[in-house]
Amino acid sequence: MIRNFRDVGYSINILMDETILRENVLFRGGTLLNVADPAEFSTPKTIINLRRGRDPIFPEIQNIHIPSEDKIENYQTDNKITRKWINRVVSELAREIETPILIHCTAGKDRTGIIVAAILKICGIPEQYIIEEYLLSDGDIAIQKIAMSLSGFGNLEQYFNRVKSLNKITEKFLS
Repeated sequence: MIRNFRDVGYSINILMDETILRENVLFRGGTLLNVADPAEFSTPKTIINLRRGRDPIFPEIQNIHIPSEDKIENYQTDNKITRKWINRVVSELAREIETPILIHCTAGKDRTGIIVAAILKICGIPEQYIIEEYLLSDGDIAIQKIAMSLSGFGNLEQYFNRVKSLNKITEKFLS
């Protein structure tokens, strides 16, 4: 079983009580080290690993490894190093990668939570629902952490100035 595994589209649609995001397209969760069969996590076409360690290789699934620097507090999205890392991940998502996509880190809440928050912010999801989606996770979570991250994004066009096409993110995930 993958810790904090869920369909982000389904969660947001339930929280907002309307269909905003496509379901079965974006999943989030914790480490895959104990997973033998990718059917355990809805068989994504692409896995984005945010951990420093490598994932097991699953045939016919594209594996993308974009680790963050663990010594950096990832919730501080206004930090230059964190911002660069987030831009790398979002740039990868804007490319022509196959869906469904699974984004994961060790516990599926911190690094994954920041990246999912960035995606949801780009898609225009109101911050209260981004926070509620984050709070669905198990573990040491706090509204203050995700609220700090959301405020650190500031102006999205400026924050994601390295991403060639933010509208490819919305095309991929919005209904």
